[in-house]
Amino acid sequence: MTTVPALVADRWSLRWTALALHAVLLQCTVFIIRPTISYQAIALGVPSAWLGCLAACFTIVPLAIALLAGRLADARGERSVLVAGATLLVLAALLFLVLPDTLPVLVAGSVLLGCGHLLTMLGQQSVVAGGEPGRDLVHAFGRFTLAQSLGQAIGPVVMGVLGGQAARPDTHRLFLAGACAAVALAALTGFVGARPRAGRRTRPPGGAVRTVLAIPDLRVAILASLTVIASVDLLVVYLPVLGTEQHLATSVVGALLTVRAVASMASRVLLARWVRRFGRTPVLIASLAGAAATVALLPVWPSVLVMGVVVIGVGLTLGVGQPMTMAWVAELAPAPVRATALSLRLSGNRLGQTVLPAVAGLCAAGWGAAGVFWAMAVALGTTGALTRSALVHSGGVPAQPARTD
Repeated sequence: MTTVPALVADRWSLRWTALALHAVLLQCTVFIIRPTISYQAIALGVPSAWLGCLAACFTIVPLAIALLAGRLADARGERSVLVAGATLLVLAALLFLVLPDTLPVLVAGSVLLGCGHLLTMLGQQSVVAGGEPGRDLVHAFGRFTLAQSLGQAIGPVVMGVLGGQAARPDTHRLFLAGACAAVALAALTGFVGARPRAGRRTRPPGGAVRTVLAIPDLRVAILASLTVIASVDLLVVYLPVLGTEQHLATSVVGALLTVRAVASMASRVLLARWVRRFGRTPVLIASLAGAAATVALLPVWPSVLVMGVVVIGVGLTLGVGQPMTMAWVAELAPAPVRATALSLRLSGNRLGQTVLPAVAGLCAAGWGAAGVFWAMAVALGTTGALTRSALVHSGGVPAQPARTD
């Protein structure tokens, strides 16, 4: 006879499979469309200094709606934000396909894509945070971000195959591939968003944002998170620019982005082992320091082999910060405001993705794409130093078990 715990575990196993595939499709969609936007902008003659502003369009409006979306998820569950996010992703992809290739279309499509990405990410993370009872959240978010990395690896592979050897690919074909991934994600959304536990659809307490902001270590987690995410974001946007400056084929740029994503996957497979052996705080600090060093080296040598080796280091180090900060925020936040806390983390990410691309655009105006990577390295190094100082003062990242509510 099948026991109730076994039925719950089987149900979560099925939902986890759907969630993992959903995460793969989301990242695949974004990692096809966003580099394609850069290529299309270059074809339209947009200066490299303005590409950072175009990248910021992906983040500005989502920054404004993130906290509202978190409160909605706390009050009504994840399905509402997942459905809204999938709808916006499909609309963005169709916009790029149907309307003429102009800068206003790229801006509008980037805004829709950014909103859809944020809403879908929030829903996915909230599902993981409130998932299987008793599961260590570092392990759970490690598996989740591993699925994300798989999508981040598949997207550039598709881009490289469809783009071929041309330095400037056929963007229509790439936008069509991104649209197909977005439609597949939308079709899968209904299998992901329903939380099995009763009593979940309760209104979060008043002052949820103030409650979350009162958690001291949350600010440290958001700082590390926004720097890491913004660095990955700028890497996706400016590696095609660096490739164009160094006359690299689209397939080579796609391969480098894939190598970065695969290295991040490897770091997430090994993350639990590293944390058990060294502890959370040393792993987080080492990842930020290593990311700063490898990002700074990326534009130094134009050799594809050397760049490939450096990109492996970039992927290994940047791959650690995302799951650790997700788990950290989810463990610290009380269950009724957990989605709000995750949305606050996403707000910090979007703020970093808004400010740093603008700074990157100024750096690109003076030093080209290399200046962007050096600015990223400075931001990562500074964040690592500030995070280390804060964590040493507070006693380090807490190694708490997952909340079972």
